[in-house]
Amino acid sequence: MAENIKKDSMRKLTKRMIIGFFCLGLLTANEIKADIYHYKELLVGDRGANLAGAYSAVADDASGAYYNPAGLVYGAKQSMVGISNATNFVYNDYQKSVGNESQLMEGWRYLINFAGYMKRVGDSVIGISYVIDDSTELHQDQEFDNNVVINRRSDDRTYKYGPTYATFLTEKLSWGITMYAYQRQYDSQLNRLTNTGDASADWRFDNTRGDEFGLHFRTGFMYAPADEWSLALVLKRTFLSHSAEEVQVNEKDSSDTKITYSTDTTNNYRKMPLEITFGWAWFPSAYTMVTSDIDYYLLNEDDRINVLNISFGVEHFLNEQNVIRAGVFTNFDSREEPDSSTTNAEKIDMYGLSLGYSIFNGPTMITVGAVGGYGRGKIQSDPDNPTKVHDSIRETYSFSLAVSYNLDN
Repeated sequence: MAENIKKDSMRKLTKRMIIGFFCLGLLTANEIKADIYHYKELLVGDRGANLAGAYSAVADDASGAYYNPAGLVYGAKQSMVGISNATNFVYNDYQKSVGNESQLMEGWRYLINFAGYMKRVGDSVIGISYVIDDSTELHQDQEFDNNVVINRRSDDRTYKYGPTYATFLTEKLSWGITMYAYQRQYDSQLNRLTNTGDASADWRFDNTRGDEFGLHFRTGFMYAPADEWSLALVLKRTFLSHSAEEVQVNEKDSSDTKITYSTDTTNNYRKMPLEITFGWAWFPSAYTMVTSDIDYYLLNEDDRINVLNISFGVEHFLNEQNVIRAGVFTNFDSREEPDSSTTNAEKIDMYGLSLGYSIFNGPTMITVGAVGGYGRGKIQSDPDNPTKVHDSIRETYSFSLAVSYNLDN
């Protein structure tokens, strides 16, 4: 009896810790950073992230609200909670973009990138979650041989949070929908000085800040014709209700001693892409799972191109308590390739790998994982020659720790 009381106390303590962690995630959601030109910047959840994002045809834990809400009906019998956090690193190298020297930018950020709760109500499931699937912060402080000094800060923040509903349409077909509130805030500062040591110095300071608000919808279907197979279709779209950007420029030309100042405010609404995901999962045995997602992003902007990303993942149970996962994915850029007809353009297509390990302890699963991305591309980043195209390299790394808890027990 004493042993049962002890176990019950440990379960209650674990639940309280996870719920506290969930609340902490909601309170820290405004620290998020983003990159709007790549769509797989920060993989979400524990299993989903370890499988390189190839999770739409599984999606049977709390993170299914993000990957495919239709998968939630295959999850816990009563309820489940999941939390994941990550430390994200970004490194950019713009080669020979200032004379023969490279511009180097880097940044890192710790964040709680997913917290979610799901509960079964009859044959349906309801849930709530918040997600950070895109996060980038960069800084640069360099002095070059040609007396050019560049100081740069960029900080792009976005987050989504909201409810989910899922249910069975037939015995083998399920449907679900997630409605997220969407918010993005961003700002950047670029200071560039040609230091001549006297009044002829050339100087420019750009300050940009903006925000967006709207709703983000995800609706999906999952079809499981047999125990060994499942198929998924997910549609996603953001609808903006507010968009504003303010640009300030302070500038002093080398031929003048006066500093000029200008400011401009715009309300241009970005045309957000329609995202279409097709996924499949194969279970060749009780211990192994193979999954893949094909993500197509349909854009409707003159300077953007449609993007097709592919992810592939494998999960294998070493025994009842230990699981390993791995995956590969693409993270292509939606911008056009820089050429002689463009100015200040950039395009870097990324390729990534994921690896993770989970251990089960009763109803609790603890997961550690790592994701790495690498890409080479082109950029126009020289203010003195904005049409000149340079080589560029981008690297991203994230390390995650996640906990999920099955509240059935």
